[in-house]
Amino acid sequence: MTGCGRTKRLGMDRELQPIDPRLIESVLSPIVGQHLTCMFPAFGEYFEFGEQRSFLDRRGKEVVRSSLRLKAVSPGCDWVVGRHGAIVVGSFDYRPSRRFFDRKTPPRDAERRSVWRAARLFLENVEDGSLRVCKVRANHVGALTIELTDGYALVVCPTSAVELDTWYFWNDNGPGVSLYASGMYVNNDHKGESGIVCRKGEA
Repeated sequence: MTGCGRTKRLGMDRELQPIDPRLIESVLSPIVGQHLTCMFPAFGEYFEFGEQRSFLDRRGKEVVRSSLRLKAVSPGCDWVVGRHGAIVVGSFDYRPSRRFFDRKTPPRDAERRSVWRAARLFLENVEDGSLRVCKVRANHVGALTIELTDGYALVVCPTSAVELDTWYFWNDNGPGVSLYASGMYVNNDHKGESGIVCRKGEA
């Protein structure tokens, strides 16, 4: 497969290859059967799959995270969670002034109350670790559809040809993949860019 450009991120000069949906699905296949156990904003949004464990980062600091992580990078990538033909919550809702789901009491308006309840239920399911990945699909632009149990689906979609970074997938025990506007890069270094050195107690 021929390269289709280069990118320089984090001091690394990388030869990119064309976006390959089947290869993306193969690299992300370890998340199938795993539970969505955490999601949090960090210059985009992190989604973590599988058991949350203690690790040591490169500075020797203990962190708790899973070994399978997907990051949708803002502003080059958006994400949305849907269920039964309706949007539950998305990247726009995670902007500081838009976090409607953070309020403790339901809105008075019936429609907004229904949306609030749906978002709260989804986030509670993530916190409980009750949603499992059933299937992962990718398309020709690197957009991902991650089907979850109970009728949920997470869609991660690159939205810009200008912003280089779109999404990253890290696997501490296998290959990861980085998607850029001009192509993709498969990382076979298990430590990759995650900053993780080892599980706690394995140093």
